[in-house]
Amino acid sequence: MDTSRHGPLAGKTLGIVGVGAIGSEIARRAQGFHMNVAGVKRNPLPMPEVNQIFGPDRLHEMLSLADFVVILVPATPETYRMIGESELRAMKRTAYLVNIARGTVLVESALVRALQENWIAGAVLDVFEKEPLPGDSPLWTIENVLVTPHLSGNLRDYANRVMAIFTENYRRWKAGKQLLNVVDLERGY
Repeated sequence: MDTSRHGPLAGKTLGIVGVGAIGSEIARRAQGFHMNVAGVKRNPLPMPEVNQIFGPDRLHEMLSLADFVVILVPATPETYRMIGESELRAMKRTAYLVNIARGTVLVESALVRALQENWIAGAVLDVFEKEPLPGDSPLWTIENVLVTPHLSGNLRDYANRVMAIFTENYRRWKAGKQLLNVVDLERGY
């Protein structure tokens, strides 16, 4: 994929769909590159690392501003196939899409069409509707696509980090304190 067309990152807008813990960290790092950061969040309260925050009802507006869109939402009934043809058409023709969320969030057939017909400039895809990505998927051969093997969060010290959180949570549990990283079963993440 030729990414040289986008030029320097400074002054570009990064759009984040799902500004949670990971999205906040990506936003903070984008600020370090002097990027503008726009985000979509279920509860669109102001955030210091995000220049513009939108609710889900304003997703198209945020997409139209972004030069790069990173999808980070969890797989829930609300996010199932949330990025389809109308969302891809709302993006700039010069924009890049990055999906490191879940494959069920993005309608792949619409993305294939968007890439083949140049509705957007390109995509970086770490997750897919069906994994592993079938060998006959057009995503393997579209020139403006970069496919990665579902390891965007693969860290060298991952096991050590997991053990540190487990150990801390065990200490908190024994002390009757609130645990870290508790999954809300109603929300699904």
